[in-house]
Amino acid sequence: MFYIIIFIFIQIILESLPISSSGHFLLAEKLFGINIPEYFDYVLHLPTIIILLIIFYKNWWGPIQKLLSGILNKKIYLKDSYKNLYKIFFKIISLIFIADSITVLIWLLFKFYITNLSFYNSNFLLLTGFCITGLLLAFEPAARRGGIEVEPGYRLANNHIAINFALLGLVQGLALIPGISRFAAVFFFASLLNKNLKRNFEITFLIQFPIICAGFLLGVYKIIMTNKNFIYYISPNYSMPAVALCVGWASIISYFIFKKVKQIAESGKLYKFAYYMPIPIIILIIWLIISR
Repeated sequence: MFYIIIFIFIQIILESLPISSSGHFLLAEKLFGINIPEYFDYVLHLPTIIILLIIFYKNWWGPIQKLLSGILNKKIYLKDSYKNLYKIFFKIISLIFIADSITVLIWLLFKFYITNLSFYNSNFLLLTGFCITGLLLAFEPAARRGGIEVEPGYRLANNHIAINFALLGLVQGLALIPGISRFAAVFFFASLLNKNLKRNFEITFLIQFPIICAGFLLGVYKIIMTNKNFIYYISPNYSMPAVALCVGWASIISYFIFKKVKQIAESGKLYKFAYYMPIPIIILIIWLIISR
């Protein structure tokens, strides 16, 4: 039961931080000597999905409500303001599709080829991933100062926005490497393209949202198809009410952490998380020395 609590809190809470929840999940597996089924952390994406919907409620509910009212009322549908709204929605969906299509292609490459290579599960790769995350966080302010600025605030011309999202989708896919934070990586490269931190934060989770939703559905599908109680697999002495309570508390904690992280990121201080990254790096190095 102790292990279930640890892994639940790691996955749900660290998903709100730019420090690689999957990397810490893998590190915990090594420390405790347990192999967790891959769909365990997939189904734990549900709290993150709910948290994102709540945090960005003002961003999506108003436009969607207005869009639906336009669809239901043909007279309103003819108004120019609604036509513009449809164009904006189509543009956003298209850009998300471009980014996530590239991410999915890379995921398929990882799933059927790269994960089968011996080096993928190596401790050195995890250590490298943690180091990359630390560097991305540390140099995020430099990313905002650098880049190719075409006009004030923008690094590429507006007609290259599809290329921007394709690049972010590529980065999001490469963040499948153990130890690399998807949050930190996408936010870093978004900062190379645009100085607007609020917009960068929104885009980071806008293109991530469909991916974690798909991951959750995939986890549910695997549980149904394998007909296994994945919690019992980890701890035969588990208590379902206790597990539900842990998920609830972890979700509440994650919500308030995410709100704070949002403020930190939008104020340009996400780099401070780089001060934390030596901790998992040192723990992994010590574990490697001891386990020899």
